[in-house]
Amino acid sequence: ETQLRQQLANVSVGAEVDRQSSHDVRQEISSLREQVQLQQQQLTFFRNLMNPSEGKQGLALGELEYSSGSEPSHYHYSLKVLQLANLDQITDFEGDWHFKLVGKQQGQWRGLELKDITPNFNAESLKLKFKYFQTLSGDIVLPEGFEPEYTELEAKAPGKAAVSKRIKWNRTSLASNQSEN
Repeated sequence: ETQLRQQLANVSVGAEVDRQSSHDVRQEISSLREQVQLQQQQLTFFRNLMNPSEGKQGLALGELEYSSGSEPSHYHYSLKVLQLANLDQITDFEGDWHFKLVGKQQGQWRGLELKDITPNFNAESLKLKFKYFQTLSGDIVLPEGFEPEYTELEAKAPGKAAVSKRIKWNRTSLASNQSEN
């Protein structure tokens, strides 16, 4: 009987080890898939930058990424703005960009400008000045009870057509927001 109990205990421990190993492998695969997806996005970004598709010229907004900050209502954003043109047509770009986070607070729709949700906001952070691309990044703090739905982005330069994008807020994976065009 003691031998049977020992065998049962061994089988139970083995099954638990198998379950934990399987869980660890699934997490590793998920992490690797996210890394591959990010690398594919970066590769596409740089391919478009260096060799834009036929007919794709002008200013473009890349993917907007949010990542969680140190506290629940704190987030970090990152956005690339780039010029799509053949290398011999690239010129220095100067303009500005606009950011609005739209959501609900106490059941009412509300739009928050970057200046309203950025600690130590500096108006210079809304200026664009680059040759190939510029990475815009910073930290935001959402007001208590604010539930974001989407972000509206716009970039423009004097005398040129503005480009805009609306990006849905993704609660499940902040670092992989998808464009909602």
